Amino acid sequence: MYILPVLLLLLLLLLLLLLLLLLLLLLLLLLLLLLLLLLLLLLLLLLLLLLLLLLLLLLLLLLLLLLLLQLLLLLLLLLLLLLLLLLLLLLLLLLLLLLLLLLLLLLLLLLLLLLLLIIIIIIILKFHVYMMPFNLRYSLL
Repeated sequence: MYILPVLLLLLLLLLLLLLLLLLLLLLLLLLLLLLLLLLLLLLLLLLLLLLLLLLLLLLLLLLLLLLLLQLLLLLLLLLLLLLLLLLLLLLLLLLLLLLLLLLLLLLLLLLLLLLLLIIIIIIILKFHVYMMPFNLRYSLL
């Protein structure tokens, strides 16, 4: 007579834990996808940065070769340097965002583990009450 409620409670708890694990896996997948997207963007920015550095070197070479167009090339060089600094700033911002995302993921995992621990403790306490003799259980209530 006592086994049926306990089995139903355990089945419900098992379903709840499965749902929680599925939700956790979905969230982790979403965060990993976002992380992959950020890494791809970071790689693209690094490639663009290398391309700009190459262009900057070419412009410096042209500046040495063409003394007549010195002023125009100097302006272009300054513009490229400014763009390079802007890209470096964006790269640092992306790295900071990536670190923040990883910290958030770690915090979420810790919270989910705490929730799982609380659910397991509640199950153990419930099961303990169900396993008591009938008269002792209702005398505690």
